[in-house]
Amino acid sequence: MLRSYSHLLIACIFIIIMQMLLPFSGFCYEKGVLHRVVYFNPDVTIEDPIAAVSAMKPFTNFIGKKLGVQLEPYFFKKQVDLDRFIESNKVAFGIFSQMYIVENFRKRSFEPIAIVLKEGQPYYRKVVLVRTDSEFQTLADLEGKVLATTALGDDNIPFLNKVVFRGEIDVNTHFGKLTVVDSANSAIMAVMYKQADAAAANYLNYVFLQELNPQVRKQLKSIYTSAKTPLPGLVYFKGNLPQDLVDTAIKEMLIMHENPIGAQTMLAFQVEAWGPATIKDWADTARLLDISLSDQPVPKAKPSPEPDSVKTEQIQAEPEKPVEKEKPSIQFKRIVAIDNPEENTITVRAVITQETPGVDPSQVQVKYSISSGQSGTVKLEPGADDNFSGLIKLPAVDASQGAQKIEYTIKPGDTMGKIAKKLLGDSRKYMLIATFNKIENPNVIYAGTKLTVISGEFSGLDIDYDIVAVDKDGHQFQSRPKFISVIR
Repeated sequence: MLRSYSHLLIACIFIIIMQMLLPFSGFCYEKGVLHRVVYFNPDVTIEDPIAAVSAMKPFTNFIGKKLGVQLEPYFFKKQVDLDRFIESNKVAFGIFSQMYIVENFRKRSFEPIAIVLKEGQPYYRKVVLVRTDSEFQTLADLEGKVLATTALGDDNIPFLNKVVFRGEIDVNTHFGKLTVVDSANSAIMAVMYKQADAAAANYLNYVFLQELNPQVRKQLKSIYTSAKTPLPGLVYFKGNLPQDLVDTAIKEMLIMHENPIGAQTMLAFQVEAWGPATIKDWADTARLLDISLSDQPVPKAKPSPEPDSVKTEQIQAEPEKPVEKEKPSIQFKRIVAIDNPEENTITVRAVITQETPGVDPSQVQVKYSISSGQSGTVKLEPGADDNFSGLIKLPAVDASQGAQKIEYTIKPGDTMGKIAKKLLGDSRKYMLIATFNKIENPNVIYAGTKLTVISGEFSGLDIDYDIVAVDKDGHQFQSRPKFISVIR
């Protein structure tokens, strides 16, 4: 009994001391004010909102203490639930997907202040992978086939269709079956072990697995790579927060990865760091969705003025004949780029259907630009059945500039951020090192541990290309822009 009273006395003394110190700590909460933080992500495997909120708690607690306010997290997987909550509650901050930001920044009156960074970049790419021994060469070849992918919520499908796949396919109807897995790596391995025909995965996951498992490089190939897709962002709701609090939030978010505790709390979102952001960071997404980001909405075309009223005799007009739309003489039915790593080239093939007057076979070419700075045109040679093909020669990889493996031994006082800054030039790339070395918690490392670090930029090249053809009457036709990433 005496021991219980002594414990109670100690607890009371502790509470009194904390109440005395709290006003001087700089972390005191504003009494009676609750600032809500909403997190919307339709592409997560977490079904239980309570589990998602629990994962968010360390993050909101950390930022709340830095701001001196109380932040309460809420998680939503369906947009209808999110919208209903925002309409009936005062919300301070939101972590939203690209598509939601672009479609709702005006309607919901919020403004982006930070964007997620992965490996130091504010964007990612999706790739569609198949086995090298398969005959699949384009998305069209996968019609009716099995696709392995991560969680697909109803709100995620429009984003995949419009932004990732750029309207080329409808995910819901194109594939015969969608096999949902828990991670991009699981999707890739499903194709490796012939449990699926193809996998939709993050490009960087593909890069990592190629480095870690030579069989991935040998047995898998990419037949589609999306363009750069901005990552989700953090927004604040205008009018719901004082500006000085917003400014402090921006400052703290940008240095959060340098704090071991802050970095740990971000892992719940698979976020490695935050970068500064404005709505313009999602300009490409807005373009694909036909949404203007300017303050002024896109002006609608004015109707042509009615002609002056003139009194005339009524004449029986002949019925108008339907105007037939002129069919183009050239149509691009199938375009594919194939990586040839041994020759360091890209084979570009195009199937061009022809009507009279037909294509001029001497004037079919591919225009290309490479992320390393080179650009040019290559003539495509005619083959059988309306096929044209040619080779794009890629620049030789300079060993001094390309990716190199470095062995590094952790020293006393090292952090993953310091190591990333020293070897990669950017402390925000610490997760690149942690992922490659299978370190589950980058905040817990031990002196003497040997690390393998891939220096330089990712060992890859991005090639943008399109086909230009001229018919025999001299009319020029151009295909839609295409894209491929290759790894060297």
